[in-house]
This record gives sequence, structure tokens and C-alpha cells, in this order.
Amino acid sequence: VFTEEKFRYMCILSGCDYLASIHGIGLAKACKLLRIANNPDIITVIKKMGQYLKTSLTITDEYIDGFIRANNTFLYQLVFDPLKRKLIPLNAYSDGVDPGTLDYAGHHFGDEKALQVALGNIDVNTLETVGDYNPCTFQLPAKRS
Repeated sequence: VFTEEKFRYMCILSGCDYLASIHGIGLAKACKLLRIANNPDIITVIKKMGQYLKTSLTITDEYIDGFIRANNTFLYQLVFDPLKRKLIPLNAYSDGVDPGTLDYAGHHFGDEKALQVALGNIDVNTLETVGDYNPCTFQLPAKRS
């Protein structure tokens, strides 16, 4: 069974914005790896990738660390919830996950500032004010005749 979790792993293994792929590993080989590996521990599967795929791949500790960071970023990146008007993780933190160690998944700079970023009033890169849009007071311009 190909789960959402395995799909995420396949995407990371084949290369994503958060981690470059291992040379020679694309979608097809990542998919094959996850289909033939029975071990539910993805880190063990990655370490034995060369054995599973019958290649001479060597997986570095740096790649494993990068994979964990990429996976955590996909799971826990900070997003703005417009209903709660709060900056929250995309998914609830799992047991054993320390949000303080996930600075690479987004910096929490406060809910009010996050609201202003979401409205386009604050530049997300510089955090400088660039506008003053307020959806509560916005009025459509009068129609021209």
C-alpha cells in the first residue's frame, strides 16, 4: 500500500526544494525502493538503499540529516491559519518532536506580524511594512458611468 507518508518520502528521495536527490535516484527508483523495502523505519531503508536497489550507493550521515529536516519541514512548516489568525504548524507536532529544534521549518515571529504578512502589508523577507490593507475596512471603488 502506498501511503501519504511513502509518497512524501518518494518526493524527498527524488529531490525536492529542501533536499537534492542522490545522483541516479529519481521518482522511478525512489518509488521502487519504497515498494520493495518492508522495513517501516525509513532511515534504515535509506541507509540500505544500495542493497535494496542493487547498486553501490553510499548514503552519508549528512544526507540522512537532510532527509529528516526535509521531512520535518513538509510536516511542520509554519502556516498562517486565517480563521484562527495564528501562525501554526501545518500538522500537530508528533510526540517527541521539539518545535524549538525546527527553526528551518519557519520562524515564528508572532501572530499579529504573521497576519500582516498574510495580508501583504509586511514583506516576508525584510519584515518591513509595505502596505496597510485592512479587509475589515476595504471598500470597492465606485463604479464609473
